[in-house]
Amino acid sequence: MPCIRYKVPGQNGADMVDEYHAEMGYEPWDWDPVRYQEEKRRIFPEHYVFMCGEDLDPDELPLCSTPGCEYLADFLCDEPMGDGKTCDLPLCKEHATEVGEEVHLCPIHKTRQPVPVATHTGLKLL
Repeated sequence: MPCIRYKVPGQNGADMVDEYHAEMGYEPWDWDPVRYQEEKRRIFPEHYVFMCGEDLDPDELPLCSTPGCEYLADFLCDEPMGDGKTCDLPLCKEHATEVGEEVHLCPIHKTRQPVPVATHTGLKLL
């Protein structure tokens, strides 16, 4: 049975509790107020999740391509590579740099400087 292991980022307890209440349709005052305040003060550290299943295709849940990163990829690099193709390296939220609406770059292309190229009329930037 194929399995995949990935890292889940830590989260502030207040965000998690409020998110849970919103999903369940609860209001904060519907819950035990003492426990509610305790949960809101907790910090949930990053942790690993294992997902296994007969129908699991690890390619459908790609990990971030940044070396050492084990988060699931949320984006693909949109750097044009020519012939209508893009870089398409999978990136997590932490390593994707948004440069426009729904346009993200990987760490390699984020730092790439335009390269001067000689043409018959002078220099142009690639």
